[in-house]
Amino acid sequence: MLSLEEYISKRKREDKINEYDIDARMDNMRICVNYVFEYFNQYLNIEEMEQKTFLNEERLVKFRNQLEMYDNEIQEWLVNIYDVHEKYIHRSIISFLKKDELFLLYNKDEEFRSCSYDAYAQLIKKNSFLKGQTEMLFLFIKDYHRIQSEIEINTPSVFLAEEINEWLEKTWNKYKVNIWAFASD
Repeated sequence: MLSLEEYISKRKREDKINEYDIDARMDNMRICVNYVFEYFNQYLNIEEMEQKTFLNEERLVKFRNQLEMYDNEIQEWLVNIYDVHEKYIHRSIISFLKKDELFLLYNKDEEFRSCSYDAYAQLIKKNSFLKGQTEMLFLFIKDYHRIQSEIEINTPSVFLAEEINEWLEKTWNKYKVNIWAFASD
């Protein structure tokens, strides 16, 4: 479907309108205004546009539901990228993070920041829309670490020893590092 601008250009060519003819200026303006009315009344299918908008919103809601474990700000960022660029960028980031064997042992902002810079350098090659998005990338990486560290499946189902279980719990409480998540990964 043509945009309004494309439609007017097409109609001006068809009707051989000379927009530089000063003597015909008023007639040309009237004709162009009529093109706008014609576009919205006949050419543009409002129902089709509403259907496309509805389907897009439905698609975005479905995607947002897949991201419910992330913080709201990160959800908005990922949904916006998906809406504008049709990319599941979180998958590329997670794929990058899975290559870092020590990722689940990170607990300091400096470690997450360094990781985000490395991820940015790798991802920007194929995803130019990430330019200027280093802070959101950093926040996503921290939030992903939180989610992976809190997964219940990574908690021990076996009692190893009182000292080991206490050490694991103290490590979690102090550093927010889940040794079980790291070991099972």
